[in-house]
Order: sequence, then structure tokens, then C-alpha cells
Amino acid sequence: MSLIRRTGARRAGRALLWAALSFVVAQLGLGVAVERWLPGVRDPEYAAKFERLEARRAEAPGRPLVLVLGSSRVEMGLVAGRVRAALANRPALVFNFGLSGGGSLLEAIALRRLLAAGVRPDLLVLEVLPLTLNQPGARPVEEEWLDAARLTWDEIRFVRRYSADRRSLLQWLKGRAFPCERHHHGLRCGVALDSADPAARPERTPRPTDAFGWSPSLCEDVTPEERRSHAAFATAQYEAARGDFRLAEGPTQALRESLALCRREGVPVALLLMPEGEAFRSQWSPATRAALDEAVAGLARAADVSLIDTRAWMNEDAFWDGHHLQPRGAVAFTERFASEVIPALVSAGVKPAARPDPAEVPHADWLRQR
Repeated sequence: MSLIRRTGARRAGRALLWAALSFVVAQLGLGVAVERWLPGVRDPEYAAKFERLEARRAEAPGRPLVLVLGSSRVEMGLVAGRVRAALANRPALVFNFGLSGGGSLLEAIALRRLLAAGVRPDLLVLEVLPLTLNQPGARPVEEEWLDAARLTWDEIRFVRRYSADRRSLLQWLKGRAFPCERHHHGLRCGVALDSADPAARPERTPRPTDAFGWSPSLCEDVTPEERRSHAAFATAQYEAARGDFRLAEGPTQALRESLALCRREGVPVALLLMPEGEAFRSQWSPATRAALDEAVAGLARAADVSLIDTRAWMNEDAFWDGHHLQPRGAVAFTERFASEVIPALVSAGVKPAARPDPAEVPHADWLRQR
């Protein structure tokens, strides 16, 4: 009887060992697949935006492309499908390529992905978040936000050019070693585990996104108390940027290199500062704000590009947390963006092919020309 029990125990042990080895092999194989062949699982937000962009380009072949690349402020704030613009005397396609957690590092990665895929905008509007360029402490704020598991190994190496911090590498390793845990949602959506019909896979982006890349805030309207609560949370997200001014060299250099890359690739570019509520802006000292303003303006001057400053465009009640626009605020911002920004950039020479009479361009005190 004891022999039977020992034999059974050995078999059970071998079965558990084989199960563990099979699990490890499956995880490693899946990690390789996520890295090399499943970009929609690795970075579902980017993949969904890119699919929408390619679909709009296929619908309107030959139309000039105006691409607005930025953070969740752009993602929630620009209703690109409402923008009617013309470049080179032709109607342009305007697309919102805002990405959550974005800053100079993620924008640099997205720009390189787009160029590698053959997307060369006729005009690129590149958002700058000044607070991400302030580093009073050990780490720039964008390193707190960046989800390294959404990056490829080559992109991790790119990020590490600007930061010696090991947390991004460890985060990437966890994503590849345990893809079922780290990319659980992307895997279920990507292979339609919840549906027998792959076409019926659920939405892969964190929030609903329209055909032109706009992801409206889920807060249609908020009370003053709710706005203060949301603003307190938003302020906490910028905790690493609080304090006296010290330029964050890594993100700043990433932005410089993005501008240099656009010049080499022949992509006209302008820098954009998205709206912020006055209460949000006033949480940083006047000295820090002035230093950041000069740093951003200096980057624009050095790259010989226009700087579009829309930070004071919107009233406090247009935001739901002090720096993300509610849908109605996004519509109001977009209408002004469409009527002023694109014509002014064209007039300033960002796109030489279509130069309207300067007298026809609305007065733009927010545009610091080259």
C-alpha cells in the first residue's frame, strides 16, 4: 500500500513539474510573440490609433495629413474630425494621435514608429508638457507615467539613452516574462477570447475613441466639488515635478532629437501647449513657471519652429480636473484651433505651399513665430 502511495506521489510530482515547465515555456513563447508579432497586445492604445489613422488615410488618399501628437490632454481635447483645414490648397486630413501617459519620451517613440511605418505628416503639431521638463528630484515625472511594457526591446534601449533608472527595464522584463498577467486585457481582446467572432472583439483602447482619434473625457459635466477632487488627483500625478526649476535633461534631449528628426525627414513641425486651468497653473511658483516657459521657448527658437501657446484659452469650467477638457470644452477648443491655429501656421511658413494673405489670418498673440 505504501508503495502504491509513493508511486502515486512521484507521478503527481512529475505531473506538477511538467505543468510548471509547460507554463514557463508558454509564458516565454507568448512573451516573444508579444514582443515581435503582437503589437496590438503589447500597446493596444497605439495600435488602435494607428488602425484608425490608416483607415482615414485609405478613405482619402492623397490628402495632406495634419497629425497632432501628444498626451491625454490632446487625446481628450482635440475633436480632430471637426477640423476643416487646407494645406497646399487641398483639404487636409486632421488626426488626433494623443496617447495617455505621453510626454517627450513616448512622443519620440510614437514619432519613430509612425515614420518607420511610412506615415510622414505634411504638418506635425507636437505637444509639449512644460512640467515634464522640470526635474527637481531624482526622476523626471514622465518616468513615473511611462508604461515600459508597451515598448519593444529596441525602444527600451532608446529610453535608456535618456535615463539610467532601472525601473523601466524591470517593468519591461515583467511584461515579457509574465505576459498573461501584464497584458491580460490586450490578449483577451487581441485573440477575441470573449467572443467566437474575432470581428466582435471588445474595444482595445482605455476609453471610447472616435474615427479621428478623439477620446472624449468620460466626465460630461462635473460639479465644482468634483472638479476640485479630480484636480487634486491630477496635481498628485505631477508630484515629481514640484519644486524649484531644474531642467530634466533626458526628456529635453528627447524633444530636441524629435525636432531634429523631423527636420531630417522633411516633416514641418510646430510645438503646442495645450490649455490648462488657472488654478492648475498657479500651483507652481512664478519663478518655476517662468523658467519652464523660457526653456520651451528656447527649444522652439533653437529648432526654428513655431510655438503655439493655448494654455489660457479655456475657462476653468471647461476642464474636469484642471488640465483635461470636458467634451464641450474640447469642442470649443477645437473650433478655435481650426479657425486660428492651422491658418496661422500656414501663414507663418510651416507649410510653404499655401500662404494666405496675412491680413486674412486672425490675430494670434498665442503664436510665437520663428
